[in-house]
Amino acid sequence: MSAQGESRRGTTLLVAVIVVSMVALLAHLSHYAVLAAGRLEVTTATATHPTHVPGPSAKPGAPATPKPSATDATDATDAVTIPARCTRRDNPPTTATFPKDDHFSHDITDYGDGAQLQRLYAVKDRRLVPLDGAGPVRDCDTRLWQVVTSMTPDRVLAYVDEFMVFDANLSAPASADVFVGEVEARDGTDAHSWRLAIAPNGTDPVDLALDVAHEVGHLVSLSSSELGPGKADSCTTLWTGQGCLSDTAVLVGFIDDTWSKAEVHEWNAAVDLTDDAASHKSLATFYTKHAQDFVTDYAASDPTEDFAETFAYWCVFGPDNPLMGDYMGGAPTDGAQKIAWMEHSSGFVTQEHVAGCDRMRTLTH
Repeated sequence: MSAQGESRRGTTLLVAVIVVSMVALLAHLSHYAVLAAGRLEVTTATATHPTHVPGPSAKPGAPATPKPSATDATDATDAVTIPARCTRRDNPPTTATFPKDDHFSHDITDYGDGAQLQRLYAVKDRRLVPLDGAGPVRDCDTRLWQVVTSMTPDRVLAYVDEFMVFDANLSAPASADVFVGEVEARDGTDAHSWRLAIAPNGTDPVDLALDVAHEVGHLVSLSSSELGPGKADSCTTLWTGQGCLSDTAVLVGFIDDTWSKAEVHEWNAAVDLTDDAASHKSLATFYTKHAQDFVTDYAASDPTEDFAETFAYWCVFGPDNPLMGDYMGGAPTDGAQKIAWMEHSSGFVTQEHVAGCDRMRTLTH
């Protein structure tokens, strides 16, 4: 299925590509599903977002947070900001190619119509090692990788075995499939090993942080540590394509706590429609009806995308940042319950998450 929604990228739209089964299960108020790799897809639009961001006002009655020194704040911001030359809209082609024996996709069109491979790296001990025959690691890619490592908990980063940088075709027609990020499991099924792909072209620091955080949200919620022993034909929670989520998986808890029975029923009815146009229309109606429950319309396309989008906005903006509404596309309070879940859920929030997200928030505070 494809579903459209507004993007964080200043001139784009998001679309998710998700393959879903016809069987809805009652356990955990969830559903049985087969999902494509977490993917951000875009088509052209005209939305604009500010690049200069004022700091948010403090929430009345909120506990005071120690303010970092000017030097500490500058160092943290530098760690998650890459130069404008690294995010220019159009880049010259490179000689990079996919290794023949690689266990991830060799087809650049899997990353969107008109996508161009820039570089492909193995990840060894948190460092980038070229795999593509196109020379040493580029400075811009090192800086982009630093954004990833600054945000991502070590236990999650350990699942990333490849890092790919590509250019999205931001000039593609509205009918094209254009992605700005993706996570892909090894051989499509191995949740122990992932390729993380990011298209930084044409973005700004906040949008880029949101794109990276979205993909990190998929890694947090879909990697092998989240899986139980269930098989595809006996899974009573959510089948991800790599395995059956355990009863204690963070995504299962997120769905249980933040999706109503009515929303689960309506969403399943929409994605079970066999006619794509009818399914798209039904999903759009679903979002319109429940917009207050989702941080973006893209989040309403699927529970896994809902988790990743909510994680991204929580991670980059924090729970009470008034700037968040400028990037969401809807009302500033949309998805507030889910942002609060990210902030307060004892089963999710860890010091690892907080530390990495605090670094991202130097961009928006």
